[in-house]
Amino acid sequence: MPDTYESLRVFLSSPGDVKAERRLAKKIIDAVSTTTRETLGIALEVKQWEEEPPKTPGIPRVKIQDKLNELVRSCHVFVLILHRRYGSKSQGARRSHLEQEVNAGLLTHAPRFMQPSAH
Repeated sequence: MPDTYESLRVFLSSPGDVKAERRLAKKIIDAVSTTTRETLGIALEVKQWEEEPPKTPGIPRVKIQDKLNELVRSCHVFVLILHRRYGSKSQGARRSHLEQEVNAGLLTHAPRFMQPSAH
């Protein structure tokens, strides 16, 4: 096992109707990370909006989404899970929060994995 390892950030994006699939995807990525860390010296670090609370309470949802979009753009891999929902919108927004994450992911050169759920 390598003494040091490189960390690759994986952003996991989805609307709220695929919670079980999100948990499973995180579990799989974490398991793969254990193997790649031990054999290749590369760890996969899952990033999700739920685990990235705003640093300042009371920030408007639009500003929080801007921070999440920055996080998406900083990730090495973008994973999207879809089923039926499109995501929610902030009042007056033209795009859902999910669509904004997807657009941010498309602006990067990161590999993208998009899988419709087979509910």
